[in-house]
Amino acid sequence: DKDNFYRSLKALIPPHMRADFHALAKETDQQIGAFLKGQIFSALALGVMYWVAFLIMRLDYATIIATLAGVLSIIPYVGALIAFVPGLFIAFQNSFSYAVIFVIVWFVVQSLHDNLVVPKVMGDRLKIHPLTIMIVILVMGDLLGFMGILFGIPIYSMLKIIIRYVFNRLKKRYERIYPEKGKYE
Repeated sequence: DKDNFYRSLKALIPPHMRADFHALAKETDQQIGAFLKGQIFSALALGVMYWVAFLIMRLDYATIIATLAGVLSIIPYVGALIAFVPGLFIAFQNSFSYAVIFVIVWFVVQSLHDNLVVPKVMGDRLKIHPLTIMIVILVMGDLLGFMGILFGIPIYSMLKIIIRYVFNRLKKRYERIYPEKGKYE
């Protein structure tokens, strides 16, 4: 329960720091919500892209496979593999060449989604540049493996919130202590 967790955590914070805690918790909640909304929109976009591609291919059960791919794309890499296998079996029922076309279409759509849609959607939702998102995923994936890929963007978002908040507090303190030296812009 989010509210009970928040109240319990807030009770542990010293009273003079609770206003800061509340501001950080509110912004963190907004970022996590934006991340989840971005993931859902990204999954929906992938499902639609696959659906259109599979309809053009005239693949049997195109809607079911595209829906499965979209829903499971929330789980990075593993979800795509889980959805890929049934689609490949259905494509093999037609012919080997049809299965090859299916594989090519699958990886082209997946590549377009991963390199264009995800960075753009997440960047717009989280107010992070798409190139930054790609770098964060690459670095976190290298450092933490699968968990880094899964949690890289939320970790980066939380660090960004904390650093920005601390910097703003330092700016206010500087302006209060040295008013004659000017204000930050």
